[in-house]
Amino acid sequence: MNSENPKSVVVPETPKAPAVIRSFYARSLTVQTRDGNSETVHVDQVGVAEYMKFSQCLHDEAKLIELTCRKEAGWADTLSIEGWEQILSAIEELNFKYFVSWLERQRKRMRLMNPEFAEAAEKSLLSSLQKIGTTAPKEASQTII
Repeated sequence: MNSENPKSVVVPETPKAPAVIRSFYARSLTVQTRDGNSETVHVDQVGVAEYMKFSQCLHDEAKLIELTCRKEAGWADTLSIEGWEQILSAIEELNFKYFVSWLERQRKRMRLMNPEFAEAAEKSLLSSLQKIGTTAPKEASQTII
C-alpha cells in the first residue's frame, strides 16, 4: 500500500499494463480456472480516459475481462464459466453506471455536431449492450433512446 495515500495501491507492471497507481475502486475476487485451480484477480473500475477502449470491448467479453483485470490477451480463456460470470458481474457493478453517464455526455455532443450520425451510433450501442446481455440502467435507457 502506498504510505502517502492509503486509498491507493501500486499495480505491478505487466506487458499490457504499465505500473500505475490505482484507486481502491476495484474488487478482489478469487475465481476458479478451467484447470480447477483458483486465482485472485483485481477487477478495476476503468478511468474515463479508457472508456473508448472499454466501449470497443463490449462485443468481446474476453477482451472486456482482460482490460478490467489488467491481464494479457488470452488470459480470460483460462477461466471457468463461474469465474467468467463473477468477473463480468463485478465489471458491471464497478463500471456501467459511470460508463453510461459518459455515453450520455458523448451522445449530447454528437447530437450537437451531427444529429443523424448520433441516432445511428445510439442504435449501434444499444445493440452492443443487448448482445452482451446487459442493459443500461432504466434512467439511462430513457435518455439514450
